Amino acid sequence: MERLKANKTKLWELVRDYTEGTPYAVEERCVCRFWKAYRRPDYYLEWMTDEGLCRASLVPVMGRVLLSVDVDRGHWDRVMLKRISMNDLRRRGMVVDLTTAAERKRERGISHE
Repeated sequence: MERLKANKTKLWELVRDYTEGTPYAVEERCVCRFWKAYRRPDYYLEWMTDEGLCRASLVPVMGRVLLSVDVDRGHWDRVMLKRISMNDLRRRGMVVDLTTAAERKRERGISHE
């Protein structure tokens, strides 16, 4: 099983690549705030632009990963929504293999009988 894994630098690079050339692009030397949702595989990045406060969300949904960017202009406007390929995320080192306890037991040949 694979799991989405991000840190501030990796998410910043992903957002930079997908927002380059737009008015809400994340800049090289901007102050960003990064956090992960509690008990969920969702990651967020916030930064300021001339457009206002911007928030990027990286969220796995039904086996796909979506990157959305919203801008706060008195109310939140969604300015971008992209599906990110798993190959792109693997290349960036944002996907890790996760082995569950049941899979480890199966590999060692341990049964519950």
